[in-house]
Amino acid sequence: MRKRSLLVFLATLLTIPLVPGVASAENGEDPPIYLSLGTSLSAGTLADVDGISQPFTNKSFTDRLYPRLRKHFGGQLEHVKLGCPGETSNSMMTGMFVLGADDPPDGNAFMNAPTPSVCSDSGPFPIYASGTQLGDALATLDSERVELVTIDMGANDALRTLNSCGINPTCIEIGLGFSLVNLQSILVDIRAVYSGPIIGMTYYNPNLAAIVNPDVGTGGLPPEVFAAITNQLTADYNNGLEAVYGAFGVTVADVETAFDTQNFGDADGNGVPDNVDMICALTDMCPSKPGASPNIHPNPKGYLFISRVFLAALG
Repeated sequence: MRKRSLLVFLATLLTIPLVPGVASAENGEDPPIYLSLGTSLSAGTLADVDGISQPFTNKSFTDRLYPRLRKHFGGQLEHVKLGCPGETSNSMMTGMFVLGADDPPDGNAFMNAPTPSVCSDSGPFPIYASGTQLGDALATLDSERVELVTIDMGANDALRTLNSCGINPTCIEIGLGFSLVNLQSILVDIRAVYSGPIIGMTYYNPNLAAIVNPDVGTGGLPPEVFAAITNQLTADYNNGLEAVYGAFGVTVADVETAFDTQNFGDADGNGVPDNVDMICALTDMCPSKPGASPNIHPNPKGYLFISRVFLAALG
């Protein structure tokens, strides 16, 4: 990462190698497990032709990663896929959304108006037996069959913070600070029962598309200014994620750098910054169908691209 936020502490990034599991279905034992945790990116949310999100698909980066991992384990590997669209760091722990409620941008906005996560017991997609993603994750880890964990967590925290705060820097600092503290709590619980390899990711900035797509809201700011401000926030938050992950021995899949997020150059001379080209190529923020809504999620090519970033992190 290129810049460091005052929100984060410095930590050393520890890389833990993947160790092949010893359990084998061929020997009559349960196979090892690849456990994927996170948000819509782990769930595989895709935009349809009109830009409307389809919550669960088999095109996520975790689904693309799984066959490669399965081959590594000699064909014997189970994928436990727990990612939930819209999940925040708080809802992952509690089953409730509280971060970034639709309140005036102030320091109290983040603890108001709790609502159920879409994947909790009372949500439209109640997939968690324990009621929370973290509860199900810990139950899976208790099986002692997990050989690898991947996690993407924080994108929805950042989005809800921006929706609540606008560009109020104090409000943003409070919201993203809550998010990083929550992520530490999640990792404390996971590391209490699991010492194996974990890979967590940094994030791209979908708001860069505002430079070429007038349908991307900028809050009244010029598109270039909006792109620059949100890019700085992306860098600061990703630095915070890296610091937290490093403190818990989590290897980082640096999606921010892979998406060329901080590069406003124009290497191909097409008049569009390179980072905007990447966003338009790998997400649905620049839909080709007239009238289609921009969508922050990766397209199938983008999910495949992210899976390769995780493979590179795995080594």
